[in-house]
Amino acid sequence: MKSKLYNNLKTWPDWQIWTVVVAIIIATAGLIVYQKYYHVFSSDEGVSEEFDETDQSSIVKSIFDWQKLPSVWGGLISHSSVVFQDKIWVMGGKDKDELSTNAIWSSSDGANWVKVSTKNVWPARSSHKSVIFDNKIWVMGGISSTDEQLNDVWSSSDGLTWTEVTDAAAWPVRADFASIVFDNKIFVMGGWSATSPQGGEFTHYNDVWSSADGKNWEQFTAEAAWGERAHFSAYTFDSKLFVAGGLASMPQREYSDIYSSADGKIWSTVGELPEARGAGDIVSANGSLYFIDGYDNDQAYSYSFYSKDGISWSQADNALAGPIRSFHAAAFFKNKIWLIGGTDFTDDKVNDLWSTEIIGDK
Repeated sequence: MKSKLYNNLKTWPDWQIWTVVVAIIIATAGLIVYQKYYHVFSSDEGVSEEFDETDQSSIVKSIFDWQKLPSVWGGLISHSSVVFQDKIWVMGGKDKDELSTNAIWSSSDGANWVKVSTKNVWPARSSHKSVIFDNKIWVMGGISSTDEQLNDVWSSSDGLTWTEVTDAAAWPVRADFASIVFDNKIFVMGGWSATSPQGGEFTHYNDVWSSADGKNWEQFTAEAAWGERAHFSAYTFDSKLFVAGGLASMPQREYSDIYSSADGKIWSTVGELPEARGAGDIVSANGSLYFIDGYDNDQAYSYSFYSKDGISWSQADNALAGPIRSFHAAAFFKNKIWLIGGTDFTDDKVNDLWSTEIIGDK
């Protein structure tokens, strides 16, 4: 049988033999890819592809294609940003003259910005936090223009007219804390206050507070398991609250740990960032989380991390050189991630604006 088959093959033209060989190679490669990465199944509604989740993370990466734009606010650090009423807002921060400001800027496209005329606006501040809650913008805490820590709370339904909800919340004055909306409440967590800024005496916190109205606050815990820290990130995923990374001083410490809680009271460690980092910003975009740049008490970074579950993080690639930045603000707006102001530690307060679409690379 083998000799008969061999004799028959000898009579074939070379092009027929090579056609068969190439067809076998292509079919074999296709079968390997099929079995390794996905299964195709038929249904009454058509054909779908179900990817193997264990392999997807190894073949799909997030790529940033950062584009630089001019800004109009003259350089800012330790400001805040939110997306509200189909606009991106930039609020407060320290300007190029080292002065805290209460300026508010807004843009409907990210390229053209206007300085908002406001009524009863909150006092100038930096290192504060802003959230969107109950269809309002909320501004809380931070450092005043006279270097005093704050614990006041302000809100606005339009970004123009502001109301002081309380001049002294139940939580102690603080700066560089984390604030987020979770379980239909505003949460305030961690941060630091200075008992003697000139003498370098600081108190760092790991307490957790929440409020359903911005005025009445409940302390969930005085000492969360994640320990005293500032400049850390908070985010929500899968009906859980997370904190990640952060910095502390006196002595200097950097954190890479990730903690999670179902209620804000009981916390457990669930993972690690690829490296210790704080003073960055986390945004949620297209079903993923992105930790944008940051600082580790030594240098600022130009690369970011991304996660599909809030626990396992990988480095995102830059198609071109990205901005080196920390103490900035970031937001997801008009299907782009926006990086606003901050410092790269060569230019103290960087007067620029960056945006990127997210490219999935298989």
